[in-house]
Amino acid sequence: MPGWAGQPRVVVPTLFDACRAAGVGSAAIQGDHLLLSVLRTEAAGVTWPPGGVVPPETPLDAHNYPTNEAVRPRLLAAAADPAVRFLFGQINEGDTLGHDLGPDHPQTRGCYAGADTLVGAVLDAAAPSWTETVIIIVSDHGMEPRTDHPPIDLMAYPGVSEVATDMLVDGGAALIRMRDGTAPTRAGTALEAVPGVGGWSSAGRGVLIAEAQPGWIFRDRKLPAKGFHGGPSTARTFAVVGGGHPAVSAIARAIAARPPQHADWAPTIAHLLGLAMPGVDGRDLLAG
Repeated sequence: MPGWAGQPRVVVPTLFDACRAAGVGSAAIQGDHLLLSVLRTEAAGVTWPPGGVVPPETPLDAHNYPTNEAVRPRLLAAAADPAVRFLFGQINEGDTLGHDLGPDHPQTRGCYAGADTLVGAVLDAAAPSWTETVIIIVSDHGMEPRTDHPPIDLMAYPGVSEVATDMLVDGGAALIRMRDGTAPTRAGTALEAVPGVGGWSSAGRGVLIAEAQPGWIFRDRKLPAKGFHGGPSTARTFAVVGGGHPAVSAIARAIAARPPQHADWAPTIAHLLGLAMPGVDGRDLLAG
């Protein structure tokens, strides 16, 4: 990642840091081993893959991430471990299949169903401590299928190349580095003139975010074959909360009254575990 685009990993203390400081047992079991560094989950008491290195003979998907079945036994073991009070589990195979086959392909949908079954197994593993358990299930993005629209080559448009020097693409979103002295409104006007661009917003000094219209994707060196994310149409995610802990009903009321943002979960989990996280982003859903 170029320096102008931000940091390649989380640069503030995480829930795992707070757990470690308070002596609270934690575990991070991940299907995307590269996120161990990005999310700084190496601070967890238990991690898998260990050190972000996938053990030999681990079954891998088409993008070389551990399959959901490879993650399964480690996730269930952590869910059943009474010493683990905060468990972060992440599976990735549905994302791989969605990119390669499309989000609605039968094989992709079968993977979604398998993920639901895995969640059920986690609930069973947590049953002995059910009255102390809160289960939070979230997604980090949606996905949309590729269409016949040609990829948007922003820098091929003179109006854009006059105001921008570099860009970083993620499917339906592009981070744009403006030329020094360029007014955001001028750059935004140039972006809006490009077919397939749906909007733009400021992302800090000298940087804009361009948003593609549904069905459009920005050109990049390598593009997913069938499914992609990044654009506004994939920004809406789901959140499911359950468990036997008394706090579950309060969280349910909070998210029913106002849809949660991803940033809300850290302060909420910190509250549940009695952890100090001063200055954390998001709202505590248990704060009333």
